Amino acid sequence: QRRPGLRRRAGLVRWRLRLNNLMSAFASERLNLQLIAANWPISATEYVLMRFWGTIAALIAGWLISANPLPGIGLAILAYIIPPVLLRQGITRRRNLFERQLVDVLMLVMGSVRAGYSFQQALDVVVREMKAPASEEFRRVRHEVGLGLSLNQALSNMVNRMENDDLYLVVTAININSQVGGNLVTMLEAVTHTIRDRVRL
Repeated sequence: QRRPGLRRRAGLVRWRLRLNNLMSAFASERLNLQLIAANWPISATEYVLMRFWGTIAALIAGWLISANPLPGIGLAILAYIIPPVLLRQGITRRRNLFERQLVDVLMLVMGSVRAGYSFQQALDVVVREMKAPASEEFRRVRHEVGLGLSLNQALSNMVNRMENDDLYLVVTAININSQVGGNLVTMLEAVTHTIRDRVRL
């Protein structure tokens, strides 16, 4: 009973991959990063196509409804402007939520490492215990590591998505600790106190 549904889903995935390959010239890495930061489940190519055809549809609808091209042009301008505005709002809201969760994430990682977990196992605890967007971002880190990226690179990618100074401080400290060694818990405590003091100031 599940096989037809799985077949349709596989066909949809193949169609999306083919479309993204054909239209990849119209997308950019920066736009793709913004979509991931906002956690929108579409690719940069799909976003560009939806924005284009939405603008065309708004132009035609406004023209047909009013029998005048000016309302259609106005609707087309709105349809073209609104998606980037919504995207920026989604990114900002998600980054602000992540910033408020960061200290809790650090406390959870410290507790897990004290209990004998490795750092990657502590990230698994964060994925299970924290709410979105922190759980989503660390799940993406875990996924990228599973695909073959180093942990340092996966964490740096998360910094690029979130653009958060405190997270940059945390990831820099973790990367240095992984290279030179030392007590991870002590380092995380120092970083956590630094972030708390900065927020208090």
